[in-house]
Amino acid sequence: MITNDNNDPNNARDMLSNLHTAVAEELLARVKSGNASAAELTVAAKFLKDNHIECVPTADNALGKLVSSIPEFDQSSWDEQETGHS
Repeated sequence: MITNDNNDPNNARDMLSNLHTAVAEELLARVKSGNASAAELTVAAKFLKDNHIECVPTADNALGKLVSSIPEFDQSSWDEQETGHS
């Protein structure tokens, strides 16, 4: 168990809570700045997953907008792209 000089486990929980908050705030700041590296985005995604944070895409949230921006391909265009033949 992590404790401080006073062997107070409540203080240890407070320190871990503060560390968790600091990590979340730093990750959020990096992502919001637009300067997050691919590695930082991966860490942020893992942080969310580890904390059981999920999002369902809808028409009006960022995940839904990301999903709708991905082009759809039908099988024939996929085959053409893969083989170079239509």
